[in-house]
Amino acid sequence: MCFCNNSCNRRYSFPTQRRCNSTIFDRSVICPQCPITPQPPQDLPATNDSIYTVSGAQIVASSSTIPLTISAQTPNSVIGFSNNAITVPAGYYLISYGFTGNSLVAGDNSITLYANNSALANETITEFGGESEDVTASKTILFNATTNTAFSILNTSTNSVNYTNAYITVLKVV
Repeated sequence: MCFCNNSCNRRYSFPTQRRCNSTIFDRSVICPQCPITPQPPQDLPATNDSIYTVSGAQIVASSSTIPLTISAQTPNSVIGFSNNAITVPAGYYLISYGFTGNSLVAGDNSITLYANNSALANETITEFGGESEDVTASKTILFNATTNTAFSILNTSTNSVNYTNAYITVLKVV
């Protein structure tokens, strides 16, 4: 006796050219009378929403928003950009942000990700650098925006930083 590998799990007999051992049940085949057609797993719907913003080379004062411009954006995206902030509707987003830069004073170089003009907890990245030493740091997070949200990055170092580049990349996941 054999069992259907589909969810109907019907018992059936094969023609004489293929028999199932009565003590070892063959579950590797589909019942020829099975009304259920196997379906491939359904993937999450693809999104066409992403943006990449960059600062380019510039000096940014301590506690200041880092000026950004759009480097790339998918056409017809629901993700917007204005006033150095990326705006997104409710949903899940993969957000990468980081910098390369140096300070004229040895010490920590830091940026913080802000959402709606408020610093996000645990979203400051810091890299120590010597005097005029270029340092690089980055981070990626998954963020659940429950309402429209505007993301920006601020120089939260104690000194001005000469950025070679700072960036935010946002990809809508779902």
